[in-house]
Amino acid sequence: MSFLTPQMERLLFENKLSQTAMRAALTQMLDLPTGPLQVTVTRGLRVPMRDGIALIADHWIPVGVEIGPAVLVRTPYGRGGPSRAMWELAAQKFASHGYHVIAQDVRGRFDSEGEFTAFVNETDDGVDSLAWMALQPWCDGKIGMWGPSYLGYVQWAAAAGGSPYLKALVPIIAHSHLMQYHENGFPLDLLVRWMFQLTSMDDGELGPIERMRRVTDAAV
Repeated sequence: MSFLTPQMERLLFENKLSQTAMRAALTQMLDLPTGPLQVTVTRGLRVPMRDGIALIADHWIPVGVEIGPAVLVRTPYGRGGPSRAMWELAAQKFASHGYHVIAQDVRGRFDSEGEFTAFVNETDDGVDSLAWMALQPWCDGKIGMWGPSYLGYVQWAAAAGGSPYLKALVPIIAHSHLMQYHENGFPLDLLVRWMFQLTSMDDGELGPIERMRRVTDAAV
């Protein structure tokens, strides 16, 4: 167990000051320039899917850009969860350069409705999310996607759906062909760690240190 209580961990790692410090550190480490525009955020938007469920998203708005290109970020790790510093940093940077940004919880994760089954629904949900964005009055119909790991996979999945609105992909450390495997075996250690990571994130009573401890324990 962590020597910190969940309340202490949230105080240390999940308040505005710590999140601001984390974003500043990431900005310096990644050398990401901030654009000239101010940014506002509208949270909790409902994005309807073809089967009637809604995926929940936040809209990062470049002030003064009434209509323009957009970026879609889809994550199973919580758009507002403990790992949000990286997604929010990217969203803020894109928006400060004039892009409208939608950061969305994938189906069945955190605030989004439905049941999460890894990889299965990402093509249809990606296509539906792009179509919804293209219909918004602030979007000019040109949309890119960004993100690492699973956030990269959902880009390939959306592209496979043939959406006419998807103009660019930026997948980072993301596999494009899941049928391939390394050295005659599947990476079971990676899969186990990933499953424990997702499961620990679902427990709101756990602080970030205890979440990481459980993921680490699952790997050894």
